[in-house]
Amino acid sequence: MKAKPESETRFIPTSFTLRDTSETRVGTIVGIGVPYELLSVDLGGFRERFRLGAFREHLASDPDIAGLLNHDSHYLIGRRSAKTLRATDEADGVHVEIDLPNASYARDAAELVKRGDIAGMSVRFFAIEDEWRNTPEGTIREVIKAEALEFSLTGFPAYPDTSAALRRRPI
Repeated sequence: MKAKPESETRFIPTSFTLRDTSETRVGTIVGIGVPYELLSVDLGGFRERFRLGAFREHLASDPDIAGLLNHDSHYLIGRRSAKTLRATDEADGVHVEIDLPNASYARDAAELVKRGDIAGMSVRFFAIEDEWRNTPEGTIREVIKAEALEFSLTGFPAYPDTSAALRRRPI
């Protein structure tokens, strides 16, 4: 039995450069991801508020926080560890900036924010410390200390006082 010959490859080495030829400048989402001292909508028999500085300690530890569309991990739009998401603790809440990727779903999200169909954000978090109270307004949960896992663009924010706007990147 005759041995099979080794395969051979012929090519001429060349150098080339990949260039981004797209005209698309997706932009940056800016807004308030968590408002402080303001009530949420009814969350099923209770309303919730975050106390001033609830995320301060957590954000100071430089955690990895994701930016998503509607809490869906298939639609990642930014990440703190990649420096494409920034979250800062301010007097009125947690301010968020997300540099959108040049991906079809991010361009769609940018258009929805631009049109005003998406005008708010939502947060997924761990409550480290909270208090529940029965008040004349109903049952209120106050989150005193929390850790953020992700901020999402959403058309249906639990906190009507969140915001999301599109800031175009300079060309």
